Amino acid sequence: ADQNALSLMALNRPDIDWVAISQGMGVPARAVDTAEELAIELARALAEPGPHLIQMNL
Repeated sequence: ADQNALSLMALNRPDIDWVAISQGMGVPARAVDTAEELAIELARALAEPGPHLIQMNL
């Protein structure tokens, strides 16, 4: 495949605010930066019914 086609498959072009999109659809969402934050948010999400989005920033 040519480079133009491959570039369309990248998830960072354009930069997408997944948390804002999720919240806009009524789904609780948080971005985390550490394993500790991830553990806290995962426990919170599992304690509540319904979908949740946790974005792990690497």
